[in-house]
Amino acid sequence: MRRFLFVLSAAVLAIGAVAVVASGADGRHGPVHPPSRQPHSAEASHRVLLLSVDGLHASDLAKWTASHPDGALARLASKGLDYTNAQSSYPSDSFPGLLALITGGTPRSTGVYYDDSYDRTLFPPGSDCTGAPGTEVLYDESIDKNSDALDGGGGIDAARLPLAKKRSSCAPVLPHTFLRVNTIFNVAHDAGLRTAWSDKHPAYDLVNGHEGGGVDDLYTPEIAANPDGSGKPGVTSYTGSEGTVQQYDDIKVEALLNEIRGKDHAGSGSPGVPSIFGMNFQAVSVAQKLPAAAFAFDPTGCPGPPATPCPFVGGYDFAGAFTGNMFSAMSFVDAELGQLVGALRDQGLAESTEIILTAKHGQSPIDPNTLTRVDPSRIADDITSSTSGKADGTDSLYTNDDSSFIWLASALQDKTSALVRTLRGDAAALDLDNPPRSPIDGVIAGERLRKLFGDPAADPRVPDAALQPKPGGLYSLSTKKVAEHGGGAPQDRNVALVVYDPRRRTGSTITTGVQTTGVASTILRFLGLDPGRLQSVQQEKTPALPAP
Repeated sequence: MRRFLFVLSAAVLAIGAVAVVASGADGRHGPVHPPSRQPHSAEASHRVLLLSVDGLHASDLAKWTASHPDGALARLASKGLDYTNAQSSYPSDSFPGLLALITGGTPRSTGVYYDDSYDRTLFPPGSDCTGAPGTEVLYDESIDKNSDALDGGGGIDAARLPLAKKRSSCAPVLPHTFLRVNTIFNVAHDAGLRTAWSDKHPAYDLVNGHEGGGVDDLYTPEIAANPDGSGKPGVTSYTGSEGTVQQYDDIKVEALLNEIRGKDHAGSGSPGVPSIFGMNFQAVSVAQKLPAAAFAFDPTGCPGPPATPCPFVGGYDFAGAFTGNMFSAMSFVDAELGQLVGALRDQGLAESTEIILTAKHGQSPIDPNTLTRVDPSRIADDITSSTSGKADGTDSLYTNDDSSFIWLASALQDKTSALVRTLRGDAAALDLDNPPRSPIDGVIAGERLRKLFGDPAADPRVPDAALQPKPGGLYSLSTKKVAEHGGGAPQDRNVALVVYDPRRRTGSTITTGVQTTGVASTILRFLGLDPGRLQSVQQEKTPALPAP
């Protein structure tokens, strides 16, 4: 994620569901159409609560539960199946990370690589589908009607969306239509079950699935909201006080508590408890990334090398222990999980609800000694010198987190080999040597890239190259963050994964390597639904998670 604004007021209350506009068609490769509505064959009394604690490594969970054995996280891990060698998506960004959990697929089938990506067949916002096709596809707070408002100002602004041309029409492409496949929410909804989800931008309309309508109660409060900049009366000024991001997460937890009580996310009506519902937590990710991220910090928790002041007040100290920020975030998540479990128990749902706790992505680096910063403008220079095109989202696009993905417009793709030669020649300066401990490193292009994602010459979404620096490398000169995600380094992808099935009376630790794409099938099986109805599972032959 290239933008990270985390400004919310303690006085902001939960707001109603986010509105979205009608959408147009997808790009060049159309989706497989979902199966027709199936008979209601699911066990309606069974439910799944899916929680993504963004940034949470398996090592974070192990470290926390060992020192807090009576907490809700420890109880869940001890009673559930604890997958200690789980890998999230590659790229390890929020969009593909969440889609792995809810579609069972990778970008190869979903067509979604980032919340900031490229499509060679779509047209820029406001272009009326004129000019050469090929545009940046940006689905973050920038497409809100008003990103200062918690509800995004009423949802997504169609004028800020990429455009698709079909015959004589030119239509905006909403996030869910950009996705090529269906989701677990679609499968459950088609079976007559109620669904709900909460996430950090209105752009998470994505979870509705390509054909739309998968989530009955979608709540997407804007994490980038700055209420005192909105001019709305009755909203207190933002002060950046301790716990701001936790207050934001708490808004979504309150929505879940309302749903557990059979209400909608705002606490209205009596639609019944959803069969699949959940949310993402931001507190841990922010505590890992930002040096002074709206949390209290205890300097004694971050001793630097001898006689050296510690500059890292976020994330982890030089000995690998949690800083005050991380300790605060982990304590918060532990307490919030306890609230949710308690509410399920109070409503008589604890023995029929599967709880899955995982993360869309990890974060890198854990060890601040390995932090190195690479100037991302070097990538832009390499693109322009190799292709004579602009690296501005029209001729090409590149991401700059702790990896970089590069897309070239169709007219420039014959320059890919020249670009790769330039990048490899610049590898030393870009810190791109090949560490043996990294599963994905250096410059990824050609056959290696095609095996991962497909052919960029045939699929308008596939990047032409990807870069993976040494572990600890960030494509940013900003001192405002000390970690990032997006790449393929182990710390980006090794995430916590616990599946608590109330029908199992004993927990188990599973050290076998698994992918988070297996979560989707596991959820549907618990509900008595066929995972084969997921189009990504069909295309990628995704297995469910193994269980003893």
